Amino acid sequence: MKKITCILLFTISLLSFAQEQHVYNFDTSEESFIGEGGTVTASPAGYVTFTSTTSSYARMAQYVYNVDADTYKYLHIRIKNLSADNDILALANGTGAIVASISISVNDTDYKDYTVEITNSKWTGAITPFKFFPKSTANGNLSKAGTIIYDYIIFSSSSTLAVQDIEQHKSSLYPNPVKDILNVKTAKNDVRKLELYDMLGKKVAGNFNSKSINVENLIKGLYLIKITTNTGISTSKFLKN
Repeated sequence: MKKITCILLFTISLLSFAQEQHVYNFDTSEESFIGEGGTVTASPAGYVTFTSTTSSYARMAQYVYNVDADTYKYLHIRIKNLSADNDILALANGTGAIVASISISVNDTDYKDYTVEITNSKWTGAITPFKFFPKSTANGNLSKAGTIIYDYIIFSSSSTLAVQDIEQHKSSLYPNPVKDILNVKTAKNDVRKLELYDMLGKKVAGNFNSKSINVENLIKGLYLIKITTNTGISTSKFLKN
């Protein structure tokens, strides 16, 4: 009973923390995506790997951030599907309803780009959580064991996405781990706001119109930084030493 209560409290804290984010570049972390029926692992090279188990409903889920579905009707995604079986990638909203499905190639040796317009009536308002389900047509649209590498996930108001659109959302943190001053570098150096949160979703610091923030008074541990620029919102993890 105690274990169930802890899980419920953790889930509630994640949902209460939900803030808007529509760009996920995975430059430094999983950006709060977790695996359900599988595992999510971030690479320093700037991608995440989702490996599904034999669970029929394996998915990569986002509980911390929401998407403004009224504004962002297009999903742009770059993946490398290493699975020989899962040939569909489905997007589900917070109630679990499938709002978009993408036919994807299998046994990829390189990244593939996909774009889909989300026209489902259940894609509206602030969507949280949302989840990506790999599925196999031959397995009755259920998931089979396999791996998908995600280079980026971008929700956009435009049906087209140029290279510069991807690059302008990239950011980096240094030093990381950090003792006192954390610096943020973006493609256009257009940082409008920095906000720091602990892993329970509590805001612990913030400032405006600055590319650095003082973290000296924070206790040691893992934190999230929310970066707001002229082109969108992104998040990264950093370690306070």
